[in-house]
Amino acid sequence: MASENKAMIDQPNGAGKAKGPEPIIQVMPERYRGSALHQSPAKVVSPKEQPKPKPVPPPETKQPVVPPKKKKPETVKKPVKKKGFPVKLVVIGVIIVALFVAAAIIVLSTLRPAETTPEVVTPVEEETEEDVVVEEEEEMVPDEIEEEEEEEIESPFAEDLQPGVDSDSDGLTNVEELLYGTNPQLPDSDEDGFLDGNEVFHRYNPNGTAPGSLVESGLVRLFDEPSFSYTLTYPALWNVRAVGGPTEQVVFTASSGEIVQVLLNTKQVEQSISDWFLAQDLQASVDDLLQVTTKEGLVGIMSPDRLTAYLDAGEKVYIVSYNVGNKTTVDYLQTFQMMLNSLILR
Repeated sequence: MASENKAMIDQPNGAGKAKGPEPIIQVMPERYRGSALHQSPAKVVSPKEQPKPKPVPPPETKQPVVPPKKKKPETVKKPVKKKGFPVKLVVIGVIIVALFVAAAIIVLSTLRPAETTPEVVTPVEEETEEDVVVEEEEEMVPDEIEEEEEEEIESPFAEDLQPGVDSDSDGLTNVEELLYGTNPQLPDSDEDGFLDGNEVFHRYNPNGTAPGSLVESGLVRLFDEPSFSYTLTYPALWNVRAVGGPTEQVVFTASSGEIVQVLLNTKQVEQSISDWFLAQDLQASVDDLLQVTTKEGLVGIMSPDRLTAYLDAGEKVYIVSYNVGNKTTVDYLQTFQMMLNSLILR
């Protein structure tokens, strides 16, 4: 303990060594002088190092709180209508002007002299008997011309022949309606959407509930003689007479006396069917001939009376004709067309 305290005690400057045993002088260290044991010595601050005091801001002066003033409610001003030109004055002005114009017109009309047109009196001539006759003739001329035109358009046949009666305008005459068992008062007897005459022309059954040919219905028969160079169909109720020979002539006869005849003739291959026909009939002209093509593809011409067809087959000519006999009406025209379309060369 004495050694520890010795290290902590300082000797004063200038102290000499005493003789004899050295006395032990204990001095309080400087850091413990005049202050608490565990307090550090106060630092001496020079006047230059002293901090300047911060300026104290002046106390804030509170302004008195003034309550907000109440706003007065704004008054909405009504829009002021612009004053336009008064309409009443305009209307009155127009009326006044119209009155002045009307008065001026009246005054001017009274000042002009009245224009009068003299009446023209035409003398009335008494009609003579000759004038009356001329007027009647003039009135009758158009009627006569119309009748002549209707006759030319109505019948394509000779002057002494007329088409058969067709009550329902289906292409079959009333006589043919009996031949095929159809109704002469109905244009489409089986109600399949096709006219009865059109079906016969294309060799279909006009009185069938389903599509079927005339051959299948039994209303027609097939002419198919082995010695002949062609076949065709004909009405089952008609009679057939085949002559044969180089002309291969066949005659189909109806119960009323009409006939359809097929005849074979010859011609040169390079000769047209029209030239051949004109050589046979010197009185005919090319303008009178009608070009035809059958359903089987045979090409030919029709005679001027439209009752005979001449089909070109190279060196041969097939002549199919319709003869009414003693009758004056053509009652089997559609049947004749059906037979012509059914002609097939072997």
